[in-house]
Amino acid sequence: MCNRSFILTTAVFLLASAALADHPAPLKVENSDAKTEAAMKPYTELIEHTDAKIEMVPIKGGKFLMGSPDSEKGRADDEGPQHEVEISPFWIAKCEITWDAYEVWMADLDIVRRQAFGIPATERDKLAEPFQISRPTKPYTDMTFKMGKKGFPAICMTQHSCRVFCDWLSAKTGRYYRLPTEAEWEYACRAGTTTPYNTAVPCVQEWRTSTGVMNTPRAVTPPTPARTFRARFSTAPLLSAAMRPMAGVCMTCMGM
Repeated sequence: MCNRSFILTTAVFLLASAALADHPAPLKVENSDAKTEAAMKPYTELIEHTDAKIEMVPIKGGKFLMGSPDSEKGRADDEGPQHEVEISPFWIAKCEITWDAYEVWMADLDIVRRQAFGIPATERDKLAEPFQISRPTKPYTDMTFKMGKKGFPAICMTQHSCRVFCDWLSAKTGRYYRLPTEAEWEYACRAGTTTPYNTAVPCVQEWRTSTGVMNTPRAVTPPTPARTFRARFSTAPLLSAAMRPMAGVCMTCMGM
């Protein structure tokens, strides 16, 4: 499986506990909860007091062979040994987290908007505010590195920032969001395929020819069999890719 990308996904939504049990006021969003796998539907998460949204799609549970065979061309040592993994159903973001959503937390945009328009804080806002303390410091340069801003994937964050963003998003919505495991990410990327790429076009070739730049707008390429976009670029091990700040890492969202 291709592992030459720098894209990171944010949050898996596990089926059994869509709403946080101890949250006083979950934000009501249609289809964001389900009691059975069959009842899981796509939904759009809202970030209150802003126009930012995160589209979530359900991924059915199942088993798959994780890793790449020894005979695969271009295979790296850390892609094996192959082993069977069973995955529970979950929701995952349809696209990477955009700057539109990430900067709400990074730059306190929802707080600024509340103050400007005299909007009182909700219980969700109050629960989310402690996570603003750990937000990134003010950037010393343009963190897009001229790769696009509005509608483009957010990049150049650390794994710690991704995890705090998930904690903040969980408090803001009343639904539990987290980073996906490497197994969950590969399962969603493969989407039932067993070939090196989940499309006929190798990811590196498509990446270079899609727009002529490294970063492209969300959903600019054809979707994977699981209806997520650009997942064919996103199979690098999450921990190794996310633990260091670097200009190619962007974030996707999973809900639980």
